[in-house]
Amino acid sequence: GFVTIVTYFLSLAKYNFKIIDFRWKICYDIDNYFIMQVFYLAKAELTIDTHTHSDLSPDGNDPAERLATCAAANGLDVLCITDHFEVPEKEDAAYRDLLQTRYHEILQTRQRHTADPCILAGLELGGAIYDPAFAEDLLRRYDFDFVLNSLHHIFYPDGPVDYYNVDYQRHDPQALLRDYFEKLYNQCRLGLYDSLAHIDYPTRYMRLKGIDCPLEPLY
Repeated sequence: GFVTIVTYFLSLAKYNFKIIDFRWKICYDIDNYFIMQVFYLAKAELTIDTHTHSDLSPDGNDPAERLATCAAANGLDVLCITDHFEVPEKEDAAYRDLLQTRYHEILQTRQRHTADPCILAGLELGGAIYDPAFAEDLLRRYDFDFVLNSLHHIFYPDGPVDYYNVDYQRHDPQALLRDYFEKLYNQCRLGLYDSLAHIDYPTRYMRLKGIDCPLEPLY
């Protein structure tokens, strides 16, 4: 029966079952979901992008609809839109409301694209270590398919500052990186994520400012 067919195709698949589960969640309300599911199970490879941002993120330029259209034109099988939510900015009511806007825009885009690419509702959740209870509650309130773990901010007495804006002359580079990786490690231990994003985030800006930041001493 159905279970036997799915088990057979799973034995042929070369990719993570979680991706298959994503497709199942997305296609359960589509009339031909069974055909689509078996088709994806039978594919030897999937082209997937799990870290993208729409224009509702500060580092995105295009609306979710255009991301989906471009992904389809370039043969992408799965597109995960992971707009930002930074826990250190949670007190900003307008920022919290923007998360809801982002989420519903992705869902609406998914409804308009029932064929390729498979659209996943994702999130890049930054700085959960600064308020784990809030982060857990947020993820309970939204049914995200895929969550990225990131750490963009360092905390000063007067508030959080993105590593992009840090005055690195104020810091010992190795001490700053050690603090960053310790926080990131503890954030990973919260278990709220599917994947870790840009593990060396501060170093990209340190190098741009000519600061030597070898990682080997931290191993």
